[in-house]
Amino acid sequence: MRRGRPKTKYGQKDFGTPELQKKRSQFLTIEPIDLILSKGLISEEQHRIAMHFRWLYTIIFGLPSITAYDPSDLGGRCQSKHTDERWIIANKERYYEAIKKLKKFKAEKFIMNLCIFSEIPRFLCYPTNFIANNYELSKIKEGLDVLLECFCKKVYN
Repeated sequence: MRRGRPKTKYGQKDFGTPELQKKRSQFLTIEPIDLILSKGLISEEQHRIAMHFRWLYTIIFGLPSITAYDPSDLGGRCQSKHTDERWIIANKERYYEAIKKLKKFKAEKFIMNLCIFSEIPRFLCYPTNFIANNYELSKIKEGLDVLLECFCKKVYN
């Protein structure tokens, strides 16, 4: 039996600033891929492979968003922390192989926008447009399945 003052139970109240509360209510503080996972529209494996795809992109091209970096660092933004050329080349090949397969299924744009550029899909913004939303969601699921097929043996085995 625990001793002392009983723990206070807080409700689901948001204790952030009014601006942050507004952003949270509009789901602006969560990644779109995480939001789709939380709604149960994709599986854990699809989410994990989307994060892996983003990781490959950042290895090759750097972060897709604006970041601060040290201007005295002569390598700049494009300098990779990884110095093993064979490792970098192998990951570039995996990335470009995945892009080629995504293009084949016409899902490249949807996957790039969602996974890498963190753009909120239309079906989350405009839930009443059923035909366009079903098409976009089906392309996202199809693209993530293509990535699973492309990376699954190499990532998890």
